Amino acid sequence: MNSQDKGPLVACTLSFACGIYAAGLLQAPFLPACIASLACLAGSFIFRRKHVLFAFCILVQFFLLGISILACSRFCPAHHIQRFNRAFSSASPVILKGRVISTPVTKEKKQQFRIRVETFEDRGYLVPCSGTLFVVAKKYHAVFPGEEVLLRGRLRRPFASAAVPHKRFVVKQKSTAGIITDAVVLKSSSQKMALRALFYRRISALREALQRLLRRDTSAVCAGVLSAMVLGDRGGLPATISNMMIRTGTVHILVVSGFNVGLVCFICMLVLKILRVPRLLRTLGCCCLAVVYCFVTGSSGPVVRATLMAVVFLCGRLFKRDADIGSSCALAALIMLAADPEELFDVGFQLSFSSVFAIIWLYPCLKAFIPPGIYKPPFLKMVLELLLVSLAAWLGTAGLIAWHFGLLTPVAVAANLFVVPLASLLTLCGFSMLITEALLPQAAWIFAPASEFLVHLLLMANNFFLRIPGACIRLWQD
Repeated sequence: MNSQDKGPLVACTLSFACGIYAAGLLQAPFLPACIASLACLAGSFIFRRKHVLFAFCILVQFFLLGISILACSRFCPAHHIQRFNRAFSSASPVILKGRVISTPVTKEKKQQFRIRVETFEDRGYLVPCSGTLFVVAKKYHAVFPGEEVLLRGRLRRPFASAAVPHKRFVVKQKSTAGIITDAVVLKSSSQKMALRALFYRRISALREALQRLLRRDTSAVCAGVLSAMVLGDRGGLPATISNMMIRTGTVHILVVSGFNVGLVCFICMLVLKILRVPRLLRTLGCCCLAVVYCFVTGSSGPVVRATLMAVVFLCGRLFKRDADIGSSCALAALIMLAADPEELFDVGFQLSFSSVFAIIWLYPCLKAFIPPGIYKPPFLKMVLELLLVSLAAWLGTAGLIAWHFGLLTPVAVAANLFVVPLASLLTLCGFSMLITEALLPQAAWIFAPASEFLVHLLLMANNFFLRIPGACIRLWQD
């Protein structure tokens, strides 16, 4: 994509997102929005030779499409689980059967995943139903996406855990019909949809093998930090470290994002190029590896965004088109929102894209205020550019962090200047450790001391910045 294509794609994505947000606020119905969207489509054909009217019709059409897709995703048929009030008001546990649709994660010694309900037991009878439920299990169960599970637990209405007293309303609903607390998996079966369940079993086995490699020669704290930064698993990360980085505005380094995906793609392209693999096969292999890495790391919002951007970038290079980060980011957001419009109300999605867009558009504006003569010393130029990138990212996300978490972290601009390079080196050490552990275990010990040292420096830097007066300002108490 060239720079001339950037404006329309970004504008259409923003219009689509505004439509989803408006539908979340107004609870807009599906049919009127769909009819209006078709009318705008007809108008775009009528005014296709008049650029201003054509652009206006396209933007309005994307806005109405956003309304339509969210209204459609929240439509509840007659047999939807949300309509069975007895199941939610019952004091005793209910028994449900459904299919796992998300990768289970372990938080605070409890397992969490989502299921699509198929039947539930009502007064001794199995009643067919539909809908999505969020499951909080008491202990770990070996379940994978695509598997059919039978579980017992207490069914509750969804609650807005992100709500805080100062907000007048909560937009985020997530298409979850309810929450099953204290759940126990009675039975699981992967006979149906065996291919998908087998794929996720292999992915889970690969993730566990990689985690064992990271834990082999490092301490528990170092392995927890490396696992979070390289594999996206924060289960072994101490809560004190996570809270400390939240207060300094550096918690984003514990999330797998574009740097990791870019590093995976770079290593893959380099190895395949050395092996003289043809360009087309090289690109396809790199895209496949990026997708596998996305699944291994849990398919979180930032890594999905980075993977989509990487695939768009690689395909553009394949067709000899100039890469544009803004267009790639907008296309990734459009694909993610079209697949699941509720992602717009997810904090991780908002922070991920707002930081990228802030760096793309705010960084050049901030750089224009710096006198050109300052950039002559190379070291000073590098420091100033890192500082401006950090400032742009902070300005782009400060409002969202204050709104969602009630925190203002002015120290984040300076902290990221030191922490981000350390995190990049630590990520490189983590990948190097995994590669050497897999190919040459005798040499893997080389990277373990370096990783331990970098983790120690990372924690010392966060402690230093946290002690600065006014480093973290709490706007309100939950």
